[in-house]
Amino acid sequence: LLTIDFMLAPIRDHEGQIIRLIPSGVDISERRRIEKNIRDLNDNLELLVTERTGALRESEERFRQLAQHSSEVVWFIALNPERTLYVSPAVEKVWGLPPDRFYADEGTWAAVIHPEDRSRVQAAFEACARGEAPRFEEEYRITQPDGSVHWVLDSGAPIRDERGGIVRVSGVARDITERKLLEAQFLQSQKMETVGTLAGGIAH
Repeated sequence: LLTIDFMLAPIRDHEGQIIRLIPSGVDISERRRIEKNIRDLNDNLELLVTERTGALRESEERFRQLAQHSSEVVWFIALNPERTLYVSPAVEKVWGLPPDRFYADEGTWAAVIHPEDRSRVQAAFEACARGEAPRFEEEYRITQPDGSVHWVLDSGAPIRDERGGIVRVSGVARDITERKLLEAQFLQSQKMETVGTLAGGIAH
């Protein structure tokens, strides 16, 4: 059974009117499995504090194995003070930095976000951390150490303690650079087609 993330990207003409919708679908089955494991792990947090049972250890191990081998980046960030509790090895491929960099310096997350996207992403994360938004979900650019720019889709949700206070945020991020490049190429072709149509009209 596959879970598909289906999207329709609008294409607009020079007057801003929608003239076409681009359909795209991405298999997010792996992401959904990770999110389910995160929810299962969160449901057992109270047990983790009071009694580390064999079933809980097994649940933790299943989650860790899945996260360790996933191509998507799984992360847990604690609040007050803000620090990275866990980030999966895939972060090195997507962000171009080893997990240790994020454990050592919490500012690394924001530092690599493209300057044009940084304030928007930080505001969305903070709104989720404060409970003002039910989820955090943003598409944004990151700059790898070699200067290359990648697009990521990053989504997360708050985790609450037994009193209902938000104590951490967990989420999953994936590289969507290829999708963004295809969209950009399609938009460019549409622009060229529009220019050609206008030029043909003027010629007549």
